[in-house]
Amino acid sequence: MHCRPCLYYSSVIGDRTAAASAGRSSFESGIDMNKTRAQLAAWSQLVVILLAGCDADPKSESMEQIDLDTYRWRNRLLIVFADSRQDNEFRQQAEMWSGQERGVEGRDMVLMHLLLEEAGEIGSSQISPEAAAGLRRRTDVPAEGFCVLLIGKDGGVKLRSSKPVSPDEVFALIDAMPMRQAELKRKRQSDGP
Repeated sequence: MHCRPCLYYSSVIGDRTAAASAGRSSFESGIDMNKTRAQLAAWSQLVVILLAGCDADPKSESMEQIDLDTYRWRNRLLIVFADSRQDNEFRQQAEMWSGQERGVEGRDMVLMHLLLEEAGEIGSSQISPEAAAGLRRRTDVPAEGFCVLLIGKDGGVKLRSSKPVSPDEVFALIDAMPMRQAELKRKRQSDGP
């Protein structure tokens, strides 16, 4: 699918260009010249969006770049890098984390599966292999193979492992963090005696 700005601008522009493409003048088609100027501005904005890297691939809604700063101070990230879903380490990691939704949600975690040979995901958003490779480079993860990163709410890497990591290990690490301790204290105070 196209991104929202592309869909918006193409629908706005499409309505106003149908008459012009039929060879009718602005007067004959009832197009207001002010609207035509707005149309040109909209086209200009669309071109800028497309040149800036809009995902125009109709096959998938895919994030082309992963911006970890959008999660800072809101979420802890468990990022699982693998070549494919068929990798033994990836399957073992997925199996260990199956059924851990309550612990993940309670710790404000977001799980990311980033793959080199096929689309990965962050929640319901598909992630292209190119975006996964880009994040590998930015986080100093080897170009191939398995790796797990735990990134804290402050954006710092708290854990880096080349082997699958159990929920118990990650939850214990998170629960020992000062920020998590403060969260638990606030929760106890708000729940009352």
